[in-house]
Amino acid sequence: MFAYFGHHKAASSWLLRITKRYCHEAALQYEHFHAPAMFGYDLRAYAAHRKLDFLAYTNADLKYINIPANSLKGFHIVRDPRDMIVSAYFSHLYSHSIEYWPELEQYRSRLKRLDHDEGLFYVMDYMPRMVIDGDTIAVFDQMMNWDYNQANILEIRFEDLVTSPYYGIVQIFEFLGLIEDNTLRQKHPLVLKLVELFIDLLDFSMKTARMPFQIGKKKLKLEELLRIIYRNDFKRISSGRGRGQEDSRHHFRKGIPGDWKNHFNKEHKRVFKERYNPLLVKLQYEKDDRW
Repeated sequence: MFAYFGHHKAASSWLLRITKRYCHEAALQYEHFHAPAMFGYDLRAYAAHRKLDFLAYTNADLKYINIPANSLKGFHIVRDPRDMIVSAYFSHLYSHSIEYWPELEQYRSRLKRLDHDEGLFYVMDYMPRMVIDGDTIAVFDQMMNWDYNQANILEIRFEDLVTSPYYGIVQIFEFLGLIEDNTLRQKHPLVLKLVELFIDLLDFSMKTARMPFQIGKKKLKLEELLRIIYRNDFKRISSGRGRGQEDSRHHFRKGIPGDWKNHFNKEHKRVFKERYNPLLVKLQYEKDDRW
């Protein structure tokens, strides 16, 4: 079984598009969970009953992942928690759907009555104990308590993935063993770096549209995976904006790391350090509290 484990506001919407599309084209049985109630708090039993090939658990809590390591291969995404706060502020305020998250409506109503600085403090209070579909999702506790040394789980940083998405996504599917014929990549390890260089200079969408997928396989070829990444490139899913060009009301708002520096004032920094600096240090985003 294969798995994507993520956390709220750590590129989950983008990665769900890619993994879901991959599984559709490869005829893999796929389901997404954002709360443990969705799999009855027993992921192993649910996955076996549903005969899942690939699952996505986007508010991943290690205590519910009871699938034996020898029968699971997956990847796990983390992001700078400060950027998660900023991303959550705009998403919760404007763009995140209330479907499957009824509690968001009341929370959003309160958030709209606050100014920017007050709103960031409110999100700092809310994020560690979000209630989604009746489940309490302790986002930062989940990241703090995660086991980052599992041989069967590839650890990926959001920042590396969005900086070099073609390289990063292919690295993930290589680790999962889900690329059918990767001789080009093996013989020419710089091929993905070259793709990164020319992909924004050439618009070959018409060319790729004429290249049909071979439906019903269990693995896709490298070029097919690259096409999925291309079709879900930030520019294409954000109404034509490049990374760094902001639309605060769009769910794919800005797409770059380090945006917290544009939003945190001294008091935001102080409060965040008091509450969550050990998490920053554990994830190696900071060495200490002198930031």
